[in-house]
Amino acid sequence: EITKPKQPCFGATTTSTASNVTGDGSAYTIIPNSEIWDLGADYNSGTGYFIAPTTGRYYLMGHYYSSGFASSIEGARLRIICSNRFIEGWRFNHTAGTGKFTIVGSPCVDGIVDMDGGDTAYLQVMCSGGSKTVDIYGANDNFNTAFVGTLLS
Repeated sequence: EITKPKQPCFGATTTSTASNVTGDGSAYTIIPNSEIWDLGADYNSGTGYFIAPTTGRYYLMGHYYSSGFASSIEGARLRIICSNRFIEGWRFNHTAGTGKFTIVGSPCVDGIVDMDGGDTAYLQVMCSGGSKTVDIYGANDNFNTAFVGTLLS
């Protein structure tokens, strides 16, 4: 058993639904605004940004729950955007009017990224092919939208 009480780590979830935020090709920054834990105070619940306190390798994970995918929506993607790169963990393609989806992964993104002290990371979703009809849900009994991370080394 290893206990590291000063190890930077955070976990946050959303508390309310953001309605009609994407669907027209615009990117939406998901803002998990309720901190579950934040050792080191490196997560900003007002912006949804994690700011790396020190240079190292970080494990980051995000997921979301959404609805409002009109039949015209052609695709979606979920990313963690970091200062040095991004991680794309979930996307789907839809052939408009057919009801057929090609899904790659689950509505989750995770990975290990190198970050320098002061670098940022945040969640972003983008849906395209229609109008802004996609909602990102907050916490409820069955689903939630969240962003978590920790320094590995």
